[in-house]
Amino acid sequence: KVNRDLLMRKRNWIAVILLIAAVCLLGGCKKRAKEIETIATGIDVARYQGTIDWNRLATSSVDFAMVRLGYRSSDEGKIVEDVNARYNLQEAQKNDIMLGAYFFSTAVNEKEAQEEANWAADILDQYSITYPVAYDCEGYQEATSRQYGLTAEERTDIALAFLKQIEKRGYEGMFYASRNEMTDDAQWQVS
Repeated sequence: KVNRDLLMRKRNWIAVILLIAAVCLLGGCKKRAKEIETIATGIDVARYQGTIDWNRLATSSVDFAMVRLGYRSSDEGKIVEDVNARYNLQEAQKNDIMLGAYFFSTAVNEKEAQEEANWAADILDQYSITYPVAYDCEGYQEATSRQYGLTAEERTDIALAFLKQIEKRGYEGMFYASRNEMTDDAQWQVS
């Protein structure tokens, strides 16, 4: 029996890797120390993966990690740090695994998105980040989401506010979404 969640995560991260490659090919990323010019293998890490043995992972084929820093709760709109974020950042860096990060947003306006970006940058300032910092927004079509009912234009403006602020703080911003959400501006204004 095929694990659907695993397939979805794999497909989503393939999309992320392709998006990173496209941004870099179009000149959006600046080459930094330790970056490579070939295809890189990365992983998405958050509290769901538990405590990772980064020393063991460093001997594998993993080149980089995208670490979930935290999220904004969908009920109260409170920013919550991923319980393993700092451990993952610290241990990946200690084991020479290149780092990127992402924030799971439920911001309902540009001010909240900028707050999220500043919160993320305050944590990241302590680490050597060589990969992008991604804005991740999912579940906005669920009635329980704080973002339910926002238009594609409103969600896009919120995402751009996060990305502009994270870039003001010195990081390469990246927008994370599935290809289906972006094709023909289905859910986001990307054209």
